[in-house]
Formats: sequence, structure tokens, C-alpha cells
Amino acid sequence: ETCANESPLELWRRVEQHPMVQYVPFQCQACGHQLPDAYPAPEDANLSEEQPMAAEEPYVRAGWFRGPRDAVVFVYRCPACGSKSRWFRSSHPEVTLNPNRWGRLCGEQEDLKAWLAHYLGVRLRACLPLDWDHVWTEAWDGAEWQPLDPNCINFARRLNEGIGSWTGV
Repeated sequence: ETCANESPLELWRRVEQHPMVQYVPFQCQACGHQLPDAYPAPEDANLSEEQPMAAEEPYVRAGWFRGPRDAVVFVYRCPACGSKSRWFRSSHPEVTLNPNRWGRLCGEQEDLKAWLAHYLGVRLRACLPLDWDHVWTEAWDGAEWQPLDPNCINFARRLNEGIGSWTGV
């Protein structure tokens, strides 16, 4: 709900705090045990990659998870409870809004924000650094673009220092 005198940027600051658009790490869908999103990633015998099943194919996209990936499905056998979880990068809201502990990394998080901004009439732009190790959105405040995600503010300000150059891209 918007307030009568609320600017689009003020509205967007509230949206940024909503759990629906927050980062959700990849995790066991049964017990919530989290798999670190680290690069370079340590070897993990519990994590494997498979081709998507026919029902998954329309929703799977390429993306970054522990390094650049084609459109694959990650299969995780949880060391905490023994359950198997299937997870993949997706830009479809019916997948990223799945309430069953579905991982929502920066790409999925920013896709959701773009859909919401369009619906709410907030000017938003996506920021994709050339080294592809992070993505975020910025909102227009009437004078300049504002990065509101606290995880990207220092990243955005430090791009000129070579942060992210570890990717080798």
C-alpha cells in the first residue's frame, strides 16, 4: 500500500525490505540445510549436475552458481537429513516464488524486483558488471540512480578497484 505523499523511491525502499525479494541461498528443500554460494567452491560429493527433466526444461536458464553454468539442474543430497533436492536457475516467478526453500540468488532476486517495479511504476535498471559475478538493480530518485541493496552498495562503489577480477573473465 502506498502513502499519498510517498515518492517512488520511498516505496521502493519498502519493497527492498520485503521477504519476497530477499536473497535465499540454495538449500535442502526438506530441512533447510544451506549450501554455501562460494567461488571457487570446495568439492562437495553431495552436489551433482544433471540435464533438466522434460517438465523442468521450460524453466531452467544458464547462470552463475559456484562459477558460470549452462542450463543445468543441481541435485543436492543433504548431509543433514539425507533428502535429495533439485534446484536450477530460473527467471520464472512461478519457480522463484516457490515457498519450499527454493534458492533465490541475486539473478532471481533482481528478476522479481524488475517485475514488481514495472507493476508499481518505479523506474529501475539492472546492473551487470562485465565480470558477471553479481547483478543488482538501482532505482531512479529523480536525479540519479540509487543502489538500495545493502549487499551491492560497496560492490558498486568498488568496481573501479578491481573487485570481482578474481573471476578471470
